Amino acid sequence: MIKTKNKKSNFKNISSRVALFVVLGVLIAWIGISFKQPIEEFINKDNANSVYYSEYSESDLEIHFINVGAADCIFIELPDGKNMLIDSGRSGDEPVDYIQEFVFDGQTENIDYMIITHPDADHVGGADEILEIFEVGTIYRPAVYSSEVAGDEAYVATEIGIANPNVKESDAYADFVTASNAEIVANIIVMGDEIVGEVISNVEYGYSITFLAPMQDYFSDQNNYSAVLLLEYAGKEALFTGDIDAGIEQDLIDAYNLEGVDILKVAHHGSNYASSETFLTEVSAQYAIISTDGEVYGHPAEETLNRLEYSGILSQNILRTDINGDIVVGISDDGKVKIAANNFISELKYQIEDVIIVLIITLFAVTILRVKNNN
Repeated sequence: MIKTKNKKSNFKNISSRVALFVVLGVLIAWIGISFKQPIEEFINKDNANSVYYSEYSESDLEIHFINVGAADCIFIELPDGKNMLIDSGRSGDEPVDYIQEFVFDGQTENIDYMIITHPDADHVGGADEILEIFEVGTIYRPAVYSSEVAGDEAYVATEIGIANPNVKESDAYADFVTASNAEIVANIIVMGDEIVGEVISNVEYGYSITFLAPMQDYFSDQNNYSAVLLLEYAGKEALFTGDIDAGIEQDLIDAYNLEGVDILKVAHHGSNYASSETFLTEVSAQYAIISTDGEVYGHPAEETLNRLEYSGILSQNILRTDINGDIVVGISDDGKVKIAANNFISELKYQIEDVIIVLIITLFAVTILRVKNNN
């Protein structure tokens, strides 16, 4: 009788302990899930210069890095109500859908500035479709002529003042040139070296966008025709680099003081031939955005990712469209930055979730060991 009583007593004790550890495990999981975002915001506030992560960024100035795969498409909403499109991806469908539905709330509105950084299909491929849908105020196009459009060579040569401009043999570029000539566009500006120093700004609203490159009228590598722009607002800076290589990066840091850029659009989808250690150290960005599908040409290169981290950018602050989807960077008029993404994945998030999982596993492991010892 005594033996049976002890067994029942032990069983009750074991059951109570198991129940206690289960309750503790559920409680820890609930706390982790409920308070993960506030914990991230608190830690990131200290480590990332008062930059906050949020589910959706509603700010005075917003930069949309649209997920267009192995291509570039950036839409900027300026604080005075104007907007700017930098590149158009390979196809216009994704940018058009995103801009209409997410930015313009289903309406078809105007695009004030369209900048095609250089003539490659992954930057210009969707431009003709965009021009069909939206009325565009000013187009900035590369100092490269289309071999498939009659009269384009003479037009470009006249605009930039050199006899033999570079040529692009590409259906995508020809479609863009044809569409820009056919549609009603107030201004079409060919970006030769005279574009350097041109500023799009509104003093009342406190923003400026300055053209830093191209610094020449002719390049053998057409990636280096890329327009490079520096956006400044509320004490924050964003640098857009197109597909420039390390040589142009060196030209930039020789010509300008770029120290302290907050948001860097990583050049050429994270190619190993750009984002040099010297350039990244000089820029010392807080955040890096890479537009890529993670597959084509091996972009982003592992070496580039390593250099970004080595330059001081926290790994969770290196955002990629292939991982994070559409990325929105918002800057408020007091200089606070918010970052939102379809699939925001940060190292910190994984750390918090990993801690929760480890704690729960440990609790159950301890429970099982105690049960075995009591038996």
